[in-house]
Amino acid sequence: MKNIIVAFIMGIFFNGMLYAQDTLKIYDLIVNISSKTNITLPSSPTSSVSPAVSDTAYLAAVFKINHPENTSQIYISIGTAQDGSEVKSDMINIVNQGGVYHMVSGNTDICRFWGLSTNYFIPILKTNLAQCNWLTIYAKDNTGNYSSKKYFKIH
Repeated sequence: MKNIIVAFIMGIFFNGMLYAQDTLKIYDLIVNISSKTNITLPSSPTSSVSPAVSDTAYLAAVFKINHPENTSQIYISIGTAQDGSEVKSDMINIVNQGGVYHMVSGNTDICRFWGLSTNYFIPILKTNLAQCNWLTIYAKDNTGNYSSKKYFKIH
């Protein structure tokens, strides 16, 4: 009986270790095209993204990451095919600011994580929208490992 109890406890312990070492995953990816000329970012109601030209549209990418606290960077590319980047390619850093994780590009705070969810507004010239067939996204964790890629067919 004692061996069964020890085996049961060891099983729970090892199962917990496997769960704690779960790999980084992106899921629930949705992309929408917006033709708004001014978008207010949810992370800061007073700041907004204004395009340099009025013929700019935005791709709004909404997604979740299972471990934002272990994520160092997110890579997004937009092109005519999966993994294509002929329209746009972005690398976004993930920064912990007082226990809240933010997506930062350069010195600009783009958006924050709301739990596991976040969004990213990608400016695209309306003349390039026809080439925006696929969005590819993946992430890198703090140890240098990459998540699997997720694809979204825009057109």
